[in-house]
Amino acid sequence: MSYSALDQNGDTVWSPSVKQRRSLLGSLSVDDTEACVSLTHNGQWCISAFHSGLVCLENVVTGEGLWHMPSIPVTKILDLWQLLTEGNVQELRQLPWQDGDGI
Repeated sequence: MSYSALDQNGDTVWSPSVKQRRSLLGSLSVDDTEACVSLTHNGQWCISAFHSGLVCLENVVTGEGLWHMPSIPVTKILDLWQLLTEGNVQELRQLPWQDGDGI
């Protein structure tokens, strides 16, 4: 299984460690509310995160989704990203996602 992250500048980080993922989330600034960072598993399932705690889940290949959850704390986003790195998409899909991008 492979996974990668995109920082808010669009640069790719291949197989980021937990420390790198935490740093990516920490780079989000209240001054740029539209900036996001994301983690993608096998080039398909993606979880994007915003400074506000908004997270979005979608399959960028099939177009399945877009679902969101608002106001998620950083520690929970890290948990969601961990599930995604492990390929636990079914477990992720069982969470209380809402339709749309939440914006």
